[in-house]
Amino acid sequence: HSIMLQGRRGILKNWNMVLVSLTFLLSIFGTFLTRSGIVSSVHSFAESDIGGYFLGFLALIFFLTFGLIWWRRDELSTPATVESPLSREGTFLMGNWLLLATTFAILAGTIYPTLYEGFYGTKITVEQSYFNRTTVPLALLILALAGIGPLLSWQRTSPLELMRKIRGPIWFVVLGIPLFVAPLLYFLGRWHTGAGIAFLLVAFLFGAIGSEFWRGAKSRQRTTNENLASAMLALPVQNRRRYGGYIVHIGLAIFFVGLTGSWAFKLELPPRDLKIGETLLIGEYLLRFDGFMRPAKLDEHKSSDVAAKMTVLRDGKPLLNRSGQAVFLTPRVEIFKAAGEDEDKQAMAGQTEQTARRPAIMTNLGHDLYLALLGYDMKTGTATIKAYLNPLVMWIWIAVGLFISGTAIALLPERATVTATRRERSASSQLQPDDSGVSGNSARSGETLVLNMARDIEIEVAVARVKLQTLSPAEISEAERLRRRLARNVENEVAAMRAQLQMQTPAQSTRATSDWTCACGREMQNEDRFCASCGAMRPAENNAEKVVA
Repeated sequence: HSIMLQGRRGILKNWNMVLVSLTFLLSIFGTFLTRSGIVSSVHSFAESDIGGYFLGFLALIFFLTFGLIWWRRDELSTPATVESPLSREGTFLMGNWLLLATTFAILAGTIYPTLYEGFYGTKITVEQSYFNRTTVPLALLILALAGIGPLLSWQRTSPLELMRKIRGPIWFVVLGIPLFVAPLLYFLGRWHTGAGIAFLLVAFLFGAIGSEFWRGAKSRQRTTNENLASAMLALPVQNRRRYGGYIVHIGLAIFFVGLTGSWAFKLELPPRDLKIGETLLIGEYLLRFDGFMRPAKLDEHKSSDVAAKMTVLRDGKPLLNRSGQAVFLTPRVEIFKAAGEDEDKQAMAGQTEQTARRPAIMTNLGHDLYLALLGYDMKTGTATIKAYLNPLVMWIWIAVGLFISGTAIALLPERATVTATRRERSASSQLQPDDSGVSGNSARSGETLVLNMARDIEIEVAVARVKLQTLSPAEISEAERLRRRLARNVENEVAAMRAQLQMQTPAQSTRATSDWTCACGREMQNEDRFCASCGAMRPAENNAEKVVA
């Protein structure tokens, strides 16, 4: 998002350099943590002397990178700034800060035990509750910003405009409570305050993105006379960067649905020792242990391979798959031979047999069921089973697909050559006389006059808006007279515009008032205030801002 602001308005250059540098530095720091062995974790690979080299490289890159940024700070600085927090730029910047706060909250929880041990010589651990208390509120704020941001305009949004745009998403939330939030919480089995807030914000985000698609489709309908479905499907092709980003936002909403379900409503049972025929209940599933399974032919690299057959039952009946067969899961334990045992029947020094536990997973749209075989006793027919039930995990993977597809749409190159060819053909056709007897030059001059009138109206409205914002309470009557005069002027301009439009063909009138072309050659919709390719402001709004200034 901050790179988008730099490309559109040339701001946040220093900030973007800092973020890019921190990303690289933290990746090196993460490698240092996992390779040095200073952090006790399943993600720490080994203890070795390579950690010192990584730390030295990290220090060198840190001072070199931020020294260069400080040295070039004047060249990276720009007079342009974020003008108002109530703008799309403001939400982008706040989102940056929230993501950065989340990053450093997780980093602090990761390295704090190591720092504490280094200073006091005592080992401590950071519980999961710390990460829940710090990251969950930040994640909810990020989700809220993802819904509010698309509703805001660039540079500045008035409170009245925001209230007008936010009405649709709020109504969507009101309808989503009985249609989405309540059924989802009923399916998950219990009330959870954080999850309820997250689902409400997801409904708001769906409403915000849906309203943007609706407004874009209605605008396209007015210019192309397409049906609503065709216009909505054509939006990602017409403005790939904007609507590709909206698809990513939809993926973010679905991601939070899966993340919230798997975090707040997961079930984890302690290990249970089961004899053949005994059952284990987790959620809506009853798991029955039906004995051990072993392969008919053992792999040459293994010394043992044992699986527990767990039949899945629901409502007292075996769960059936699509082919009508009973569903059973087979968590297994594999023991691999020590290195060198196959060659000279003698293991290499320091090498022992390696045990690998393979969990069994049953996945559907509602939840994932995990079973792990922790131990077994073939003589007594006993298996130690640990079971997990994680709801809505599949929706996280669906969200990843939307992330990839939305990013791919946003990164697709624009068909500049085709657009230029169409524009040249349109210009050449305007030079030919049409059936109504209006020459191409007169049609072009008519279009220019219409655009000038529209630009004059926008300038006058902008000037009046600025004047109204500076009035004191004693000048209310003068403001009312100014409003009436402005209304009369607008009516006169509209009447003149209608007179000019009557002299043109319907095709020319539509073309004159629907789209605008940027100086870089990109054709944009009339509702677009900025060029999607170079970020330049629409000429009419640019002139209006100059007059206001």
